[in-house]
Amino acid sequence: MTKLQNEHVTLATSFVDAVKHVFREMVGWEVLQERPTIVNSSAPTQHVTGVISVIGKNKGIIALGMDRSVAIKVTEQLLERKVSGLEADVVDATSELVNMISGQVRARLKDIKLEVSLPVVILGKSSTLNFPNKATRVNVPFRVLWGELSVDFAFAHLEEHEASLSVEQQTNGST
Repeated sequence: MTKLQNEHVTLATSFVDAVKHVFREMVGWEVLQERPTIVNSSAPTQHVTGVISVIGKNKGIIALGMDRSVAIKVTEQLLERKVSGLEADVVDATSELVNMISGQVRARLKDIKLEVSLPVVILGKSSTLNFPNKATRVNVPFRVLWGELSVDFAFAHLEEHEASLSVEQQTNGST
């Protein structure tokens, strides 16, 4: 196995463990993992997608995508009440879930020292996720009773100067 393949396996394992942990502990659901795939598209794979940018030794994107039905049901589970469609509470719940997943991954990969942006939620599949150039996008799908969800990630190695900049500096374009 090449170094890059080994890195992808380590990342994928960290993401799988993080998704399973967050959904089990926070939502009370067991998620069934399906086979990870390489995706050659920048479009979201699900209708509701929470996205976090990551910077450190690597630059990347973490995205949690959920079917509309899963996003609504997980929000209802977290809030312990019914929600009426894709309302603000669904966006907030999606933001919080992707944030928790990224936190779990960062804890598992603490040697890498990654900084993260605030989560952004995208509704629909017609948007574009801004994965880094020359990064391989890995999609890890999961199933739950109410539909599908997935976690996507892609990381690119940075030059030493870029790696020393914070997320805010890179987002604002200041050096």
